[in-house]
Amino acid sequence: MSTLKADTIQNTSGGAVTLTNQQAAKAWVRYNQYSSPVGITDSFDISSVTDDESGVFTITKTNAMSDANYPITATAASQYTNDRPYIIGPAGLDGTWTTTQVEITTAYHENSKQDGPRSCVVFYGDLA
Repeated sequence: MSTLKADTIQNTSGGAVTLTNQQAAKAWVRYNQYSSPVGITDSFDISSVTDDESGVFTITKTNAMSDANYPITATAASQYTNDRPYIIGPAGLDGTWTTTQVEITTAYHENSKQDGPRSCVVFYGDLA
């Protein structure tokens, strides 16, 4: 068996390698909504998370997606010890969803918008 070892793999132009027939996450972020400004704990291809109002945040990507039809996966941890879940996902139809930004809403189980201690969002699809 052969072993390939490399520190960096780039395409012939020096940019990111295109994954053929694979769908890896294109961006992700973990952030604390209680921090002011919002505390990004860790991220990949995310330039900022903006606190728009209680329970509403806009995530801005560093590199644009190919179109605004990409899927995301989002999770949030509850601040309460009784394990009542948060609901997290894209804002309503009037919310921002572009090739570089998506607006996320976090709500407590009875649908009141609230900030959470730990939220995670993953972006999938094709980069521009």
